[in-house]
Amino acid sequence: MKNVIYVTAIAVILNLSSCAEAYENRAGYKEDVIASSQELNIESPSQTVESNTETLENLKIIKNANCRFKVINLDSASTAAQNIITAQKGYVADMKYTQNDYKLENRIIFKVPATHFESTITQLTALADFIDFKNMSTTDVSDEYVDLQTRLKTKKEVKLRYDEILRGKAKTVEEVLKTEEKLRILQEEIESAEGRLKLLNHKVGYSNIELQLYQTVQFREDPVVYEVTFKDKALSGFKNGWSIVTTLLLILVNIWPLLLLFIAAFFFYKRWSSRVRK
Repeated sequence: MKNVIYVTAIAVILNLSSCAEAYENRAGYKEDVIASSQELNIESPSQTVESNTETLENLKIIKNANCRFKVINLDSASTAAQNIITAQKGYVADMKYTQNDYKLENRIIFKVPATHFESTITQLTALADFIDFKNMSTTDVSDEYVDLQTRLKTKKEVKLRYDEILRGKAKTVEEVLKTEEKLRILQEEIESAEGRLKLLNHKVGYSNIELQLYQTVQFREDPVVYEVTFKDKALSGFKNGWSIVTTLLLILVNIWPLLLLFIAAFFFYKRWSSRVRK
């Protein structure tokens, strides 16, 4: 009986020790899981920021602005605006000057490098005496840009394959003509895609700024009756007299043969009449 109790006690002690060891193992596993999860939580924000930074750097954004400012002097403000654009390495794409009885207005379209877009808007705003509106917008063309690049790459690869077919595998005239036609179509599509990419690059690289400057002027009503002064009448008479003189000279120049005949006839008549009298 004592042996049975002794064996049972040893079994219980061994069982308890194994449970404790398993618990410790589980606790250690949980600590490892927590530590690894913490490491993941620490690393994931930096990875997200890095991926967002790469995404922002790869974006293709077209920037546009439309502003309307009242200025004190339109000519000086227009000159200052053009000097600002020149300093920002931009250029004038279009300019239209108009005026009426109430205001003078100058509409200018500028193209400036996208990196100088915000600073240019700030400097142009400083010219305003009053801001009617200042609108800025962006257009994301990243998807279209990437799609064009992918299509262009694919078309160039297909064109290389057709070039290989044309050089080595096309044997009959019909095969050569079909291959050349496909190459022609592919070349047109490639040139179209390249042209579109160049246009997008230009729009992304150079932002569009439409600036409307205007100056209000005091309204002056036109006189209903206009009286001609003596000075104006004298000048008009002198011009009319000179016009008559020049017209007569031109007439004489044009009829010089008739004048010569008339003079010759006159001298012949005088000579004939003197003979008859004798």
